[in-house]
Amino acid sequence: MNARQGQTANRRARRRGAREGSAAIEFAMVALPFCFMMFAVLEIGLVFVIDSVLENAVIETGRLVRTGRAQAQGLDATTFKTSL
Repeated sequence: MNARQGQTANRRARRRGAREGSAAIEFAMVALPFCFMMFAVLEIGLVFVIDSVLENAVIETGRLVRTGRAQAQGLDATTFKTSL
């Protein structure tokens, strides 16, 4: 084995053995998509909660109007809007 082949073999061995930063690089590749997915799930959950609360408020105020309790309580337009 001549000196040139020995140097090539040493370089290959060094490349195979150098794995110190691989975990950090793998984490960097996975962390950003993971954070995007987590924020997307939270955002969708928040949208569903807001939709549910708004739908319930509309149902309750509609019930007040249909049963006549809104007129009996003397609700005008501004107080009706604030009760929504």
